[in-house]
Amino acid sequence: MGKQISSTDTTTNLLKPGGILAVMDFYVSEANPDRGFAKHSGMERWFWRNWFARDGVHPNAEHLSLLRQLLPNYDIVESQARVPYLPLLRVPYFQSIGRKPMERCGAASAYAVRDLGP
Repeated sequence: MGKQISSTDTTTNLLKPGGILAVMDFYVSEANPDRGFAKHSGMERWFWRNWFARDGVHPNAEHLSLLRQLLPNYDIVESQARVPYLPLLRVPYFQSIGRKPMERCGAASAYAVRDLGP
């Protein structure tokens, strides 16, 4: 996960205030996710972590949590997709679009972007 955190941090630092970042990635949920977010069973989390690890891929919950922290103005879709060679299983993934908050220009003009609308 270190490389994902580092690249996500670097990418959000490069965004100018109000900039938008879109990310799509495989993941597994936290054991006890925040209300409104998907919850995968312990078996699902164990299976997908081990299945992907064979190819050097490490799905986890931290990437989604980090994006939610760094880009608090976001829209997230969590879903599942078919997997080749495992026709009965679906792998969890997320799609996230987040906007970097506007920088403060002084107390009187400080504000944050409220939605992702046009």
